[in-house]
Amino acid sequence: MIEVENANTKTIIAVVAITVLLIFFVYFFFFRNTETIIVFDEFGNPVAAQIIGQDLINILADLETITFDDSVFRNPAFRELSDQSVVLRKEPMGKSNPFSPFAGVAGSR
Repeated sequence: MIEVENANTKTIIAVVAITVLLIFFVYFFFFRNTETIIVFDEFGNPVAAQIIGQDLINILADLETITFDDSVFRNPAFRELSDQSVVLRKEPMGKSNPFSPFAGVAGSR
């Protein structure tokens, strides 16, 4: 009689365990919320993008819509501009070791 009760107890435990696992898998695959929450950093950029590089693709699409009016370069006022750059003369190089002490200074070797 004890063996029959022991077998019944094992069977009941096995059925309960399988039922719990079955309920878990049904919930996991059919009823859980699959909507992802997008987290933003302090600059407003998505931390974990859905598509890697999607932000770069969006910026590229925005840049492709930009047009540049090159009539500025044909303007007579622009053509009258002249180069005001200054040619720099060659300066002598410093010490080979910038941390070495100066010659003739107290404490130098």
